[in-house]
Amino acid sequence: MSRLFSESAKMVQFNSISHQGNDEIAEHCCSLMQARGLTVELQQVFHSREGVSKRQFNVIGTLGDTLVDRTTQDGLLFISNLDTPNPGLSEHWIETKGKPQIAQEYNDKLFGLGAHAKTDFLCKLSAINKSKNKKLLMPVYLVGACGS
Repeated sequence: MSRLFSESAKMVQFNSISHQGNDEIAEHCCSLMQARGLTVELQQVFHSREGVSKRQFNVIGTLGDTLVDRTTQDGLLFISNLDTPNPGLSEHWIETKGKPQIAQEYNDKLFGLGAHAKTDFLCKLSAINKSKNKKLLMPVYLVGACGS
């Protein structure tokens, strides 16, 4: 299993079902971004709907100088969801043998709850990481969003 697949599989294991909160995966993503030199902000999101967890967070990582141009605050924005919908009936999760939070590789594809979005986040982080030692004309932002 590749490094990307193994890190994605690890992220699938985090409980990130929207109404239950995404604090664990948000904190994990903060660590991943900080380890790659991004400045990170954890932004709590408050929902007014009944039954929605108050443990919802956006993770905002920045590479580069955010004060390059204070009037426009230009930059390149990457955004990915960190939370997931309710997985539904476990028997529908054939590829994961009824366990949606245990990622499984099958035919070079990763299956698991939110695997596509969590892998998307990791791919964007990897792309940003390749620019960390370059002089940027404007900042690059990576947002791991909740409730979207």
